[in-house]
Amino acid sequence: MSAVRVILSAQSLWAAGVIAVCFLSPLTGCRSWETPQWDNPGPADVQRQAAERYDPYPETDVGQEIVGSRPPGYEYPLSEPERIRRKPWLPELW
Repeated sequence: MSAVRVILSAQSLWAAGVIAVCFLSPLTGCRSWETPQWDNPGPADVQRQAAERYDPYPETDVGQEIVGSRPPGYEYPLSEPERIRRKPWLPELW
């Protein structure tokens, strides 16, 4: 009888662990709770602020420059120190 109880308790412990992982995993990894809004990205001002914050356009200092890859008004990407400064989750490098 004790072997059956050990097996049942191990199975229930494993099930509790799986449930805990399922509930706790969404709380890790992402810094914010923002979700992409593909159908309605919002007004132009909101889109501009998001583009300035995340700068989705190719960087010019990490590889060969692609002429015309950045739209008007975004020709000059952020400098490397400014990009690092805007990522507070990175560890201090200096």
